[in-house]
Amino acid sequence: KLIIILPGETLVQGSPTGKTGIPDTHYAGESWQGTVYLTDKYWNIATDTRPYIAIETTDPQDTEPTDKQITTNGYAVFAFKFFTANQYNGTSAVIFDNKITAKSVDVVGISSYTSSSVIINPETIDHFTVENYPDTVEAGENKNITVVARDQYENVTTGDYDENSNWIGGAKQYLDTVSFETDNNHSLTTLPADYTFNTADRGIHTWLSGVRLCQAGSNFYIKVYDYNDPTIYGEKTGITVNPGPFAGFIVEPTNDVTIPAGDRQNITAQTADQFGNPLTVSGVYCEVKIITTTINPPPDPPSHQDYFFRVEYSSSDYYNTNIATATTDTDGKIGVSPIIRLYVSTTKGDRCYVRVVSSGATGSSANITTVGGPTKRFNFVGTPEATVTAGVWSESSNPFTVTRYDDYSNITETGYTYIYVKTTSDAASRGRRYRFGLDPGKKQNPIYYTPLQGIVIHRHCAYTIYIWVGVTSYNN
Repeated sequence: KLIIILPGETLVQGSPTGKTGIPDTHYAGESWQGTVYLTDKYWNIATDTRPYIAIETTDPQDTEPTDKQITTNGYAVFAFKFFTANQYNGTSAVIFDNKITAKSVDVVGISSYTSSSVIINPETIDHFTVENYPDTVEAGENKNITVVARDQYENVTTGDYDENSNWIGGAKQYLDTVSFETDNNHSLTTLPADYTFNTADRGIHTWLSGVRLCQAGSNFYIKVYDYNDPTIYGEKTGITVNPGPFAGFIVEPTNDVTIPAGDRQNITAQTADQFGNPLTVSGVYCEVKIITTTINPPPDPPSHQDYFFRVEYSSSDYYNTNIATATTDTDGKIGVSPIIRLYVSTTKGDRCYVRVVSSGATGSSANITTVGGPTKRFNFVGTPEATVTAGVWSESSNPFTVTRYDDYSNITETGYTYIYVKTTSDAASRGRRYRFGLDPGKKQNPIYYTPLQGIVIHRHCAYTIYIWVGVTSYNN
């Protein structure tokens, strides 16, 4: 028969078991040797025949050694390199039962032999795996997540066990800090805080209800990485987040906007869950309301106009209202057909937002602020003194200041305006034009242009004009 003697064991011929000792432990990927002896039934070395010996191991990752013939001294030495130290069972790491079996290939009647178990310990960390997190979740669900620290052979970095399977830890156990990240970028998405593994973790840690993803969509990932060495990481990819139940509306505009006085803003709303993920819930009856947050005294009260909605079925079929009503279409939307337009107030600085309400479900737009509309008139604010000195810029006293206004007497910043400046002087230069005020408040000497050339105001309210007074007294 055959017997296998591993490092840590000694052959004892003629004894009841043929050997003594406990096999040494080894690290995953470490090379070592074992000896197969041909013996009689009392475990004494036999040399009367020389069979070829085949080796089989229980390690699913190793490469088994090639067959060898027993030497004239009655044994053959084989090289081994095991890679499987343990296997994660969903909760903990279970020590893998590594054993070796030797068989005669060509001589009948020689009994095979299976070795004692060999403890293989994991190497240092190579990467993480993210476990126990589902492929599909609902937005806002709190789910458990488990992180497993693994070596390059997929063993859990539990630390070492001795030859009697007692845990002893050691330098190769993972005891560093991990951080998390995800591309699920909702403001209410939550991930575990940074965490430092301890000896009791044995390379595995679970966060109960530790992850909440709130942005609906597909192909999201959760990544865990070593805080000090981000090249050590692991990911759960391909996560699908489904929207939750209907709870509110996404109301456009979703970003703050400014609208010229008396102009309009289209209003649309989409059914959504509580995290603002779109839903296609049709047949939902809604009220659309204007919520005013800032009201200013109108500069021209008789021409003032308050906020109102215009609900348009066509250019000729519409009605005006302060509270609009609508029912969501097959896409879960309102404001598409009919169109809902908000006409803003005519007073600069007024501000509102739009709220959509349906049986407790609600949603609000961003702020909508009235600004000055298109330029309709100018006004000179302040003029030079009646008597000036020939050859002196008027900046030495009061300059001219030009302000532009819209239809509702709001000072306006909207658009660009060409300004033509003339005087009643009969001098040859009276039709010349000046470029001025490119930077508000900056004193700037005029540049002469040919008659009728314009001056551009770049989105500012008022400009200061300085006039050069001719050196001949009758051309003042």
